[in-house]
Parts: sequence; structure tokens; C-alpha cells
Amino acid sequence: MPACARNRNIKDVIKADRNENYGGNPMLGSEAEKALGEAAITVNKNAIPFDTNPPMKPSGIRVGSPALTTRGMKEPEMRQVGRWISEALLNRNDAAVMAKVRKQVLELAEAFPLYPERRAKAQVEARA
Repeated sequence: MPACARNRNIKDVIKADRNENYGGNPMLGSEAEKALGEAAITVNKNAIPFDTNPPMKPSGIRVGSPALTTRGMKEPEMRQVGRWISEALLNRNDAAVMAKVRKQVLELAEAFPLYPERRAKAQVEARA
């Protein structure tokens, strides 16, 4: 994911725990968190190393990749999510772009459902 963001001019800092934080854009982590939430991408605002902002106004976000790997996503999907993060942050004030990204994110989530065996069982029960 950081490589995709780097290619789209969003500075990244990778913490030792391998969770990504994106800073350097003229927005707070809370603003990025809100924008990405509108695009159906869940992140948490988070301080980044050498952050000059106080702890309650962090400059970065934390992206939890286990939420993706639990669904069975691999590197290609991670790259796509990185591109969507970049697109959403760079176009956070463009409702059409945000709607497009949100639709694509939800389509990917649908293709990689949580607990697919439960979903299949529920579909069978619903037909009965």
C-alpha cells in the first residue's frame, strides 16, 4: 500500500509494526479518517514519528491490513486499496470521485466476504 500512495504523491511512514501511516498532506489524521470513511475505507487517526502536532491532533492514519487478509485478500487487492486511499485523500472534496471509490470498495468487499461459509448457509436457509 505505501508504494501506491508514494506513486500518487502522498508521503508515507512505515512503522516498525508494519502498519502504515500516511502524513505530509495538508490535513489532519482525523480529516483523512473522515474522508476515507466516506469512501468506505476504515482507518484510525494516528500519530506519526516526529509529528509536530499534539497527540489529540495527529497527522497520520493507521491502516489495519489484517482486516483485508482475513477476507483472503492478497497483494493485488492491497495495491488497489492503496490506490483508492490515495484517490480518496487527493479528491476528498469531489463528491463524484468519492462516490466512485466507495462503490468500488464495496464491490471488492462483496467479492471477499467475511465468513463466506456463514453467508452460504444463510442463503440456503433463506431459500428453504
